Amino acid sequence: MRITRIETAVIEANYDWTIIKVHTDTGLFGYGEAFFAPGLPATVREFNQFLPGEDPRDVDRLCRLMRTALGATGTAGWAPRSRPRSCGP
Repeated sequence: MRITRIETAVIEANYDWTIIKVHTDTGLFGYGEAFFAPGLPATVREFNQFLPGEDPRDVDRLCRLMRTALGATGTAGWAPRSRPRSCGP
């Protein structure tokens, strides 16, 4: 199973949510959500440059790839104390 593309949508409610949909080559897809922040949908769409072809079940690798991409562009400063636990060491 490999990622084929990533889509985003913003739902406006009491506060804005960004919904993320990950498509795979097997036809399966998964949803995630994040609180809206300016530029978040565009940042997530940028992941389409390097996440297609990756195994969506390898969460640790995906987190490392996204952290590296965000850190390289200067859009996020990941201090070791603030790193989400689900993204591993």
